[in-house]
Amino acid sequence: MSTSFHPDEFTHTKSETEPKEPREQDDHANAQDDAPPLGKRYAGGLGRRLMLHHAGTGTPAVVIEAGAGAFGLDYLNLFELCAKRTTCVLYDRAGSGWSDPVPEEGDESVVQAMLSELRRNPDIAREWYPTLFAEWEKLPAQVRDPLIARHMDPDRAIIGLRDMQSARRVQEEVTNGPALPDVPVTVLTGMQIDPMPGTSDEDQHAFNQIKLKAHTAFVSSVPQGEHRVLQDAGHLFYTQRPDVVARAVFDILDRIARSSRHR
Repeated sequence: MSTSFHPDEFTHTKSETEPKEPREQDDHANAQDDAPPLGKRYAGGLGRRLMLHHAGTGTPAVVIEAGAGAFGLDYLNLFELCAKRTTCVLYDRAGSGWSDPVPEEGDESVVQAMLSELRRNPDIAREWYPTLFAEWEKLPAQVRDPLIARHMDPDRAIIGLRDMQSARRVQEEVTNGPALPDVPVTVLTGMQIDPMPGTSDEDQHAFNQIKLKAHTAFVSSVPQGEHRVLQDAGHLFYTQRPDVVARAVFDILDRIARSSRHR
């Protein structure tokens, strides 16, 4: 959550629906340069453009950070709820969604094997993530169709595969990093069993218990932590119960407002 973010601080590049100069056409001839269904591309650091969509007014702003393998527009339902209250922003990390690609990184052997499988059978993603596709189907058609197509594009899916392969390294960096500042933190834990290829309900139940224990320990480690457990939603609770997530966000905004008044 940020109190100083303003999307106009970024440089807006031309929409892909606007006429381009010949040089621009040459520069992007080999890029997947179609316009996102919502939002625009903005020039950021390292000469890279990121897709960003924002709506609403007011501060503090709510910035939605997509999980591993997810794109910003996966969170559209939550975004629209939060934008009714304050400025809300979603975006695609470099290499994902409609943002510019990034160079290869880390151990690519497992990633490339999974990528080869995706290229042989793009529809396998529907078998891997049936619940996720079911949630995407509920989105408005103008977002749903290009979003699903983007997720099924192996060249866009690869960033999610790399994210998952980097999970242990990221966990170690967070564990060994500096302590969090003394700010309100709300952790939501979805306990519903998620259908997942290759795992049984018993395995998923055991995983959920490990997740619940880890989340409880984390909340206990921060001064202003609060834990909310959802029994009627699983890993994708941001799509299954966006109202609950928005309520948690609004409660933090209310806490910040009360604290500001008492200063």
